[in-house]
Amino acid sequence: MDRGLALQDCDEGIRRVAELEQDVAGARRPLLAPAGEGRELRGRQGGIGERGHRGETTLAPSLWGGLGHETPAPVVCGSMKPRLVGINHVALQVDDIDEAVAFYTDLFQPTSVSRIPGAAFIRMGDQFLALFQRGPRSEEPHFGLVVADKEAARRAFEKAGVAVLPGRFFDIRDPSGNRVQIVQYDEIQFTKTDRILAGMGLELDKSEQALAELRAQGLAD
Repeated sequence: MDRGLALQDCDEGIRRVAELEQDVAGARRPLLAPAGEGRELRGRQGGIGERGHRGETTLAPSLWGGLGHETPAPVVCGSMKPRLVGINHVALQVDDIDEAVAFYTDLFQPTSVSRIPGAAFIRMGDQFLALFQRGPRSEEPHFGLVVADKEAARRAFEKAGVAVLPGRFFDIRDPSGNRVQIVQYDEIQFTKTDRILAGMGLELDKSEQALAELRAQGLAD
């Protein structure tokens, strides 16, 4: 695509979001009037109309929620960003597996603990802490970032020039070198209530395999 046309499309997308923000501000203003005619909308300080990093326009979730609107999916130059849902696990390296397991189980009461050679998993219902024995072949520290759609994330990474790391998992690095493992919501045990998902503007289900794993742990009907 011609660069000029791409920039024009980007500007058009931003313009439409800005117009939508003005409509929201206009609808909200009468509700705020009794508190003082001269008071500025909070969104002007840190919400509606604010430009985020790299020129992205941000919306104030509180205003959308107050007007009964579903939070709009973020748009950057005509492309949809992958939606973040949560974090399902954190993986750490430890010097001694037995010592690490004893630490976390003496101080806390996890749902369960499972082990394989060189690793242990401290389970907290539908989330877990993974402990790996430090060594040359140890699993690198990382966290599991849950998205609604892995393929949407893959497309976004390709467009941004973010490399997917080699291996059997879907991992990337942030600019500081931290390893991030991308996992898809419907494929894992990590679960949010329907009310929370609705508040996030998401409508997501679970795969049969994920549901079976949850049922096996007594976490689903």
